[in-house]
Order: sequence, then C-alpha cells, then structure tokens
Amino acid sequence: MLGAINASLENKIVLGKIMGGGYHDPRKLPADLLAEFDKVAHRPGYKRAARKVLAGWRSWSTARDYYRQISAPVTLIYGDSDWSRPDERERTRSLIPNSQVVTLRNTGHFSAVENPSELARAILAAE
Repeated sequence: MLGAINASLENKIVLGKIMGGGYHDPRKLPADLLAEFDKVAHRPGYKRAARKVLAGWRSWSTARDYYRQISAPVTLIYGDSDWSRPDERERTRSLIPNSQVVTLRNTGHFSAVENPSELARAILAAE
C-alpha cells in the first residue's frame, strides 16, 4: 500500500532527486533524459509494473548463487561514486571466476550517461 502511495506522489522533482543520486555530479543528469523518464513513468500500467519489479528486490541477491558457474571472462565496471558499495563490488568479484573490477573516477551508477567515453575505454580495454 505504501508503495502505491509513493508511486502516486512521484513527480519530476522526486524522480530527479532519485536519479541524481546515481551520479557523481548530479548536475550531469540531462534534462531531456529526466523528461523522458517522467514521460515513461506516466504511461498506463507503468507504476503497477514498476512496483511489481521492485517488490521482488529480496530475491535479487539469489542470483549470486549462480555467479561461480560463470565461465566467460567478466569485467565489472563501477563508478567510484556508484550506489554499489566497495565491499559489495569485491564480494561480487570474488564470486565470479576470472573476473576483474574497473572503477571509473568521478562517476556514479549511471556511467553510460555521466562518463560515456571512459566507460567505452574500459569496455574496449576488456576485449
């Protein structure tokens, strides 16, 4: 019930604060991207679907049970201001065989928007 109330109160200002929290520098959140997210959030059925996805958050960690089965080389790329804490990143790295971590400086969770050139360099270097 509380989720439904929060969803009904969501607006562009709240969305901007949430999304801005995923940036090292929240001023880099493009206004047009925020406007698109806001537009999508107001489509019929979106809020209900989003609540259903988020309601399953407790089960997301069970994916870790399968990490040791990964056989391909993996490069985990995080921003130094990512929502994922350093201990969580290291735990993930330690569970995936043949994995490495790259940390992008002055970058938050949304590295593809905030620091696309450095993300591209990290991806190309991992090939």
